[in-house]
Amino acid sequence: MNFDSLLGNALFFGLDIILTIILIPIVLSVRKRVKNKHLVTQTLKSIDELMEVGGSLMIKFNQVAYRLNNTSKNYLALTEEERIKHNLTQENISKYRTENVNWFTQFSNSYEKEINGFSSVIELFSPHYQDASLLILVSKLNKNAQYALSSMEAILMSFRQGTAIPEDLFGSINASYTEMEKEISLARKKKAYKTLKQPKTLEEMYNHLKDGEKQFENIEN
Repeated sequence: MNFDSLLGNALFFGLDIILTIILIPIVLSVRKRVKNKHLVTQTLKSIDELMEVGGSLMIKFNQVAYRLNNTSKNYLALTEEERIKHNLTQENISKYRTENVNWFTQFSNSYEKEINGFSSVIELFSPHYQDASLLILVSKLNKNAQYALSSMEAILMSFRQGTAIPEDLFGSINASYTEMEKEISLARKKKAYKTLKQPKTLEEMYNHLKDGEKQFENIEN
């Protein structure tokens, strides 16, 4: 092999090394960006589901609990004669309370599964987020969702014990949803999170659930 061939091979070998040194970081960087984009997309979908499913469960629970709490107050205000007139025997009341407790238990369990699923997404994906603002967003949403669950469990406990429910518990659930809706609305203004769906406001959610309830009643009738 002559000198020119050796020189040519050496140049090609040197170029290969240089290209490898340059290209490997570029390829890894591109792969990392693609992976992060995919994880962000999946996280945004989880946020949408949390608000659509979890939000509906949260507000429906609150709506029914508030109505039944008022019913209990009205019952306590009745005289013995009025209770007999409306067939509100202790047996019927106990049966009614048991049915409500079962319903609230199923609802709170469904809500808990929803937020546990969301928490799992955070734990799985958060180490790979390149944007700290997304980590802050999901942390705030998770905190408010967990806080609402605590209020739901306190309401359920009150129903089990047959005691009056503090009004603050209903307000705390409403406040949790409102805060989550506000955080998502702010996030949607950022270019990276444009795909987030705009959640219903608290008022819209209550009206939506009331409309659904009326349709259900019409079907029953």
